[in-house]
Amino acid sequence: MIIGTVTLISILLFGGGPDSFLGQTLKLVKKYVEDKARRAEAEAVLERSIEETQAFGERVLEYRDQLVTVDGVYRSRPEDHRLIFRQLDSVWAATHERLFELRFELKKNVTREEWEGLFGAVKEKMAKSRR
Repeated sequence: MIIGTVTLISILLFGGGPDSFLGQTLKLVKKYVEDKARRAEAEAVLERSIEETQAFGERVLEYRDQLVTVDGVYRSRPEDHRLIFRQLDSVWAATHERLFELRFELKKNVTREEWEGLFGAVKEKMAKSRR
């Protein structure tokens, strides 16, 4: 249940699909970042962020499969489950750290005004998609 929830949140919010947070941000960069060189850098950072979240989603599915396997073993112990969750926590922490670093790398390529316009537009699009 927890792994499924983490997977869903990760894929819907941070995944690389066109309607995801990162997908929306990538699409709107062209509109809000004026300088071509900085725009290209911003797009590259966002693409790396999308790749990172997609890789995390794939890893979560691998851990989900391991958990299903352990659940099917009558003699499995709580520690067998805890080990999988500890490994997943470690992967999430590493992914979170890389995404955090990429956020600040993106910030280096975008002015304050561009940032506010870009993320204001993304926030608006995401809010509309929830209706």
